[in-house]
Amino acid sequence: MHVGRWRSGWLRYGLVACAWLLSVGGHAVLAYCVRREQFYLLVGLWSILFVLYFVILRNALQLNLWVLTVGAVVLRLVYLKAVPALSDDYNRFLWDGHLWQLGINPYAHRPVDLMAQNRELPAPLPSLFAGLNSPLYYTVYPPLLQYVFRLSALTGPDIEQGIMVLRAVVVLAETGTLLCLPGLLRRLGLPASRTWWYGYNPLIITELTGNLHMEGLMIFAITIALCFLLLGRKPSAAVAWAAAVAVKLLPLMWLAFLPKRMRGYSILFGFAVVALVALSFLPFAEIVSAKNLGQSLDLYFRKFEFNAGIYGFVRWISTQLYGYHHIATTGPLLALLAAVLIGALAVTERHADMTRLPRMMLLSLTIYLLCSPVVHPWYLATLVALAPMAGVYFPLVWSAAVVVSYAAYRQQPYEEIGWLVALEYVLVGATMVADYVRSIKVSGKEPREPAAAAGEV
Repeated sequence: MHVGRWRSGWLRYGLVACAWLLSVGGHAVLAYCVRREQFYLLVGLWSILFVLYFVILRNALQLNLWVLTVGAVVLRLVYLKAVPALSDDYNRFLWDGHLWQLGINPYAHRPVDLMAQNRELPAPLPSLFAGLNSPLYYTVYPPLLQYVFRLSALTGPDIEQGIMVLRAVVVLAETGTLLCLPGLLRRLGLPASRTWWYGYNPLIITELTGNLHMEGLMIFAITIALCFLLLGRKPSAAVAWAAAVAVKLLPLMWLAFLPKRMRGYSILFGFAVVALVALSFLPFAEIVSAKNLGQSLDLYFRKFEFNAGIYGFVRWISTQLYGYHHIATTGPLLALLAAVLIGALAVTERHADMTRLPRMMLLSLTIYLLCSPVVHPWYLATLVALAPMAGVYFPLVWSAAVVVSYAAYRQQPYEEIGWLVALEYVLVGATMVADYVRSIKVSGKEPREPAAAAGEV
């Protein structure tokens, strides 16, 4: 029996090692050889990486956490010198950073207006302008990100060096998350091995480190905030929460779930978060800046649409019935519906305590994304980060299925394939139902041992 267990253990280690090595090769190909227009190649490689991901999750339970952390960081370092292949958002990041480095408020000007002034803008701004996907809009990136963008501009006009600085910041934030998650999961009474749901997820590695989306910084900050809340250190949690908001405004909606957990202290906590975020805007303290930021955020719900769930269904129905669809009306109405549903979720929640907070955060974010007119693949990163704390699997399935949204980039002008988007949401919906059925089956039972729970995936 002992020999059999020994052989079984080494077989698991061998499977993990092989899956990890193949993942390194797969991410290297994705980083340096694949472009988003190559849809079929992207889907094939993405599928292989997710198969390897699930092999690692099934067999890495008994491996040392430090070894797995190093392995997850190495996968991210594969992208170190790559230019983002699946997204061109980095051009705006570097544009904002170089503007501020020149003493120009990035919130105060649209790129197209600056170029129309025939100003002698130094390198690399003309090159970056050519790669912008939103030159007609004011920047929407909160102030803490502007500091990161300016840091990337300090390397000079070399775009690739600026990309490397941004990537180094993301990798450091991701490493911090991987180091904090095991302790956070233990305090929630969950197995630390669930860290690898996030750490080895191909979407997380590709979209955050590879394509330089800054959700990784927000996830790190909110992870720290949750750790402090569970430790009872509310002032420190408020600072971390404010940092998360100053990266992405999304965590503001999660303040709705604190009154039942903090009672009267929640008002002070919320005030501290808002005050700290306001302070972070001081270097850009112009009324026009706030107005421009709000205008760009409003356009998000009134003009843009991509890979949408409920919004996409409403658009299809409207088109079938009337022959057209009015996004300027549907987008804000669905945003209002999401706000009402999230508010109702917060008001009607029972047995509210800090250990259930990540689950409520995940549910509210799911509502928000399902009602949103735009669901880019990297928007799911926060769902994947919350999944191990909430014990649900649908974010993992969604992170795999969302690759079909890249079918829109096979040609220009970009055009979505409706049935592929529908298939994505059918798969996600089916997994949501399975999660719900499983939660009913385990409700009322004694909590499982962490080792047993860890073997679910």
